[in-house]
Amino acid sequence: MRKLGRFDIFVFIPLIIFTFLFVPLIDTPVCWDAAAEWGLVNVFYNQGIHDYSIINITHPPFKPFLASISFSLFGSSTISYNLVGFLVGHIGILGIYFLSKSLFNKNVAVVSSLLLSTSPLFLANGVNNLNDYMLTSLIILALYFYSQRKLSLYTVIISAAVLTKETAALVPLSVLFIEFVFNLFTKQIFKKNTIAKFLMLTIPLISLFVWHQYARINGRVNTWGWNSDRGAFSMVINNLLTLNIFTSYTKEHIARLLFLNFNWVYWIIVGIGAVFGLKKIRLMKIEKYILNAQQKEKTIFIIFLFVITYVLTVMTFQVPPTARYHLPLIPFLLVGVAVVINKYITKMPISGILLFGAINFVGLFFSIDPISSYIWGVQVMEGQRTYTKSTGDDALVYNLQYLLILRQRRNEIISQYKEGIYKKLDWNGDPYTYTKHCNFRS
Repeated sequence: MRKLGRFDIFVFIPLIIFTFLFVPLIDTPVCWDAAAEWGLVNVFYNQGIHDYSIINITHPPFKPFLASISFSLFGSSTISYNLVGFLVGHIGILGIYFLSKSLFNKNVAVVSSLLLSTSPLFLANGVNNLNDYMLTSLIILALYFYSQRKLSLYTVIISAAVLTKETAALVPLSVLFIEFVFNLFTKQIFKKNTIAKFLMLTIPLISLFVWHQYARINGRVNTWGWNSDRGAFSMVINNLLTLNIFTSYTKEHIARLLFLNFNWVYWIIVGIGAVFGLKKIRLMKIEKYILNAQQKEKTIFIIFLFVITYVLTVMTFQVPPTARYHLPLIPFLLVGVAVVINKYITKMPISGILLFGAINFVGLFFSIDPISSYIWGVQVMEGQRTYTKSTGDDALVYNLQYLLILRQRRNEIISQYKEGIYKKLDWNGDPYTYTKHCNFRS
């Protein structure tokens, strides 16, 4: 494995695997939340940013902006829309490879990128290019640039992530906090170059504020969310101040993060690695560690802080839980698994790659995890055995089975159209077509 790790050419292996899994599904029409995001992209493309900004359920406009470029080049279609997800997935895989290589070594980079390229949740949300999928890839790439001290590139990429979905703002907030602590300990806090750096690091948050002010000026009533009179931001603050974080929503979010579709296997591996790793930490040396920390150590601290704050804010949010809400945490879980594989499991990490590659493959096409089956139950739908207990149809978007069901229905609808059973074939504009394609409740 060490010999293989000498060549960055091995980054192409996970990219090829991802392409092989993604491309056959690229023309899959969108349903449910993906259909809502598709509709909003079309508002942006056809009516402009002003009309887009006044719709209360919209997130910031970076994804519609990218999709509009694709529409301009290739026309407005399912394929041109999903093509953006295809390209963004490559960005995420490259990002996790180089981030892992920067923080650890090439072996960890190869393993983590292979795991992400075959991640059931990553692919399931990538094919229809959902917001959480895009911000996940952008966060990974941004943290890589930060680890390399390329703060200008970090600022651009994380600003794009924040302007994809507001939850990405936890990254620049984490960066600002860690930078403040480290500069305080090293007594650099009031130097001119430090102040200039802090000003640059606030640009992503300023860009988010500017967007929401623009939307408010245009007449949008609630610029911070759709599911509360107070708005999403106020709800998060209220949850934290009142400790209203231990709700049924939180329980279901955490359950999906920890257990859904073999996630528990990864957490066990990371937990075992953490137990052995903690033996080496001496609390009395924390201050000395901070004083001697380099960009690599700061990046690791930022990742830990981001994960903690994400769990406390996003995963305690009172919104029906779907698996994609914990997608931004999955790459860091996979990096942790890669570190443990590289260091503890065997002297030849290839064994670990094969083991977890097999788990990912099973998780991609089957719902046979015994713990998930116990928690959520199972059903058979059009030949696919899936976990059933959910609060909405998007809860089924955790592996490729959901997309395979959609493709089977798509083919049936096209056959009926060719036979003249009905005259209109419009995946999102015609209620009959959409209902037949997307109904998972009957």
